[in-house]
Amino acid sequence: MKKIRVLIPALCMGLVLFGCGKEEKPVAAAPSQYKTADELIQEVEQKEKEESMSRAAQAFGQTAGTYLCSSPEIDSEYWPMLELGVEGKAVFRANLLTGMGELTGNYLVDGDTVQISVETVSFTGFTGENVQDMVFRIVSDSILELSYTTPDVPIGLTNPGDRFVKSTEEAASGTGGGSAQG
Repeated sequence: MKKIRVLIPALCMGLVLFGCGKEEKPVAAAPSQYKTADELIQEVEQKEKEESMSRAAQAFGQTAGTYLCSSPEIDSEYWPMLELGVEGKAVFRANLLTGMGELTGNYLVDGDTVQISVETVSFTGFTGENVQDMVFRIVSDSILELSYTTPDVPIGLTNPGDRFVKSTEEAASGTGGGSAQG
């Protein structure tokens, strides 16, 4: 019996020493049913981004179209025109007296305004050649009014307060539309 008592502690010590000499294999982490704070934050940010993009697409869809600043004194081919694409692209055609010039860029609908960030200008030597931003106020579903530009200058013959009416066949044919001056 004495031998067993001496043998048991020796066996235990041997097992401990034997176990310490081996490399431990990493234990695979059990899949967690809970998400980390970073994962939750990423999910919320992704949902907010998708909702924001959806609202922007809806705003673009409602605002997109061709708007004309018509005037009975000007031939329709020289009417200033604003074209807002569904994808957020904008083209502004300006009457420069001797022809038409274009400003292109991207737009955002923010509440009751359409904000255009100008990227390219196709003309030089006329007022508006250095415009960086244009802001239109949404007067109704079919009328936009130029509020201001940055810097604050006219664009060709277009001035703040001029109204642009969403194009219809009647407006495009020159028999209707809104007044060019507000």
